Amino acid sequence: MKVKIILQVFVVVMFLWPLSGCSDSPGHNDIISFNIRYDNSADGINAWPFRREMVVSFLKDEAPALIGLQEVLWHQFEYIDSALTGYVSLAAGRNDGQRSGEMVPLFYREDLFRRGSSGSGTFWLSPTPDIAGSIGWGAVLPRIVTWSSLTMKSTGEEIFFFNTHFSHMSDSARQMSAGVLMNEVAGIAGEARFIITGDFNMVPGSFPWNVIVEGGAEDSFNVSAEKPAGNGSTFNGFSEPAAEMSAYGGFSEPAAIEPGFSSQGEPAASEPEFSSQGEPAAETSTSGGSGEQAGEGRRIDYVFVSPGMEVLRHRTERVKQDSVYISDHWPVIVTLKLL
Repeated sequence: MKVKIILQVFVVVMFLWPLSGCSDSPGHNDIISFNIRYDNSADGINAWPFRREMVVSFLKDEAPALIGLQEVLWHQFEYIDSALTGYVSLAAGRNDGQRSGEMVPLFYREDLFRRGSSGSGTFWLSPTPDIAGSIGWGAVLPRIVTWSSLTMKSTGEEIFFFNTHFSHMSDSARQMSAGVLMNEVAGIAGEARFIITGDFNMVPGSFPWNVIVEGGAEDSFNVSAEKPAGNGSTFNGFSEPAAEMSAYGGFSEPAAIEPGFSSQGEPAASEPEFSSQGEPAAETSTSGGSGEQAGEGRRIDYVFVSPGMEVLRHRTERVKQDSVYISDHWPVIVTLKLL
């Protein structure tokens, strides 16, 4: 009798387990794009030492196939990398291609992928993508893309994973960066399938967003089989949803220009970005007008995919512990069917 009951429970559990949203369903793989916010002591209770365990716990609990992080300093990368067992990582500092400056590291699960034969690397979003530390188009800080070819162990197919962080103040830099990104993706990936994660500091319908979409990528939010779930905005600024992005004025606006915006669709400059040493950088917006209080619905963090890649789910996860935020951005989780 006891054996029969145990078997019945086992059957029920095995029946319900695939319905739990686990990305380990055959061919279903979660991808995370997440700006973890660089280590800045001025963040008070939301400073890195108070939330780093939350970041690692979240990533471990989700156990995604691929992770693209942004705004990561070397010591933050070391902490996360050492904690995420079962993953292989790749990182480069934007200042020198080594350890200096913020990074956009990527992680992949070694039970699902191995490094592809086409290699990996980092390029700069500038007129000279191969020159480490190069800067372009009104952005006084280097911006980079770190990428890797990955071979799926289950099928042998080679795919490409790109991760980036666009300028948050210069709309011209974002537009030109989008062009460089898609040119490089085409040259590196060729006809192979690809995934692009990142903090793009642009909203849907903006000029750089259109460059990416018209350049051959799909916004996973738009092509998700299930209705996208979770928070409407991906940037929170360590504040509640009603006040989200109230102090943030550097994102790209849609092509339909709103009052107070320049012909490039960009609001006025607001807070400066900080360098990896915590000192304010000189990067500023090129447009006039007044900034806008922005709340729900401002998506600036994305997972783009190659055309035809099957997107099952898209969610923006709101994560807090008491009054401490996981970051000033919410993580974006996208489930793809890669087989």
